Amino acid sequence: MREHTPLDGAGEADRQVTVVRKGDTIAAFSRLDIGRSSSFPPELIERQIARLDNVRKSAAGPPADGPAPGAPGRPLAAARR
Repeated sequence: MREHTPLDGAGEADRQVTVVRKGDTIAAFSRLDIGRSSSFPPELIERQIARLDNVRKSAAGPPADGPAPGAPGRPLAAARR
């Protein structure tokens, strides 16, 4: 979403809000420029979403049946039994 608001003698305020949802994670990015207009670099948003997704996944913990074979905490030998 982008909102432009005229300002007395200073041009206009340009506010950009970007909302991204991935799974059950929602992130909002807000930027305010006075007298000029710019956008969020897409690479920054992609990097932040990847970080949030990694945190979400690590907070969820391993699946109910334990870590995947060969994953830390479950050696391959245990997976072959």
